[in-house]
Amino acid sequence: MSINSVSFSFGNVAGTHLSEETKKKLIALGIDPSTVTSEAQAKALITNAEIKQQTVSKSKKTESKTVCTSESEVMTKAKRLAQKAGIKISSTGTIDSILQDLSDKINSLPEKSSEDKISENKKEQYKNELDTIQNEYNAIKQTQNSVYTMLNMTANVNKYMLGL
Repeated sequence: MSINSVSFSFGNVAGTHLSEETKKKLIALGIDPSTVTSEAQAKALITNAEIKQQTVSKSKKTESKTVCTSESEVMTKAKRLAQKAGIKISSTGTIDSILQDLSDKINSLPEKSSEDKISENKKEQYKNELDTIQNEYNAIKQTQNSVYTMLNMTANVNKYMLGL
């Protein structure tokens, strides 16, 4: 038996441990099937890759709607709205608490009679601006959560690959 036939035999043994369906899924996800040593490892890699793809696709959908890029910009917009509406808010509070305070205070602004259209329009304008700020903040939080999810998934894959 020559060296070539031995390496060929090992190649066949290594190549037959995965089902055809698993090999196709790995290839479709951009994973080289020859680097996988077992069916269980392949399934774990497939699951993690699919989760990552879903997370990335959700992030892409969110990114197209995101106007603000940071929490500090949202905080600045919220403080500007409070100042414009004449509402006092805590300057040291969290964004969540400031947005909640703004929402409560804007909703509690007195309703004016139908003759006073200017006040009604301002209240509606403040509500719309607050909704925009809250949507931007929610998009930022969703993006942050996507990043944390991907980091957690990467850590789990590393643990699995290292056998921890």
